[in-house]
Amino acid sequence: MNYFKSVDRKVSAQTLYNYLDHIQTSLIVSKAQRYDIRGKQILTTLDKYFLTDLGLGRIHNSGYKLEMGAMLENIVYNELRNRNYDVYVGKIPNGEVDFVAVKGDKREYYQVAFLMERDKIE
Repeated sequence: MNYFKSVDRKVSAQTLYNYLDHIQTSLIVSKAQRYDIRGKQILTTLDKYFLTDLGLGRIHNSGYKLEMGAMLENIVYNELRNRNYDVYVGKIPNGEVDFVAVKGDKREYYQVAFLMERDKIE
């Protein structure tokens, strides 16, 4: 919404949600819901969307810097979906776990990084 306001375009939140639903239905993007790791429940806000084909993201971005971290995160998301996991974006009190992958009773947590500046993970 803020982007549209910054370029002086008026659009309602409902219109944006409708477009996102249509884009998801057309299989251009896939939605990952937020998962509260502590409460073990699916949250209703702050979903993330991932491209089903990373080539689509490069169509109009040829002059922009590649965001390798975001691309890798998208690749991992797509691979987990291809392996038939239900994939969520994990929420913890002080941040986020990139993915919570669930298949049956099995739950796995993934953090994706292109470059780690230090060896110790806190």
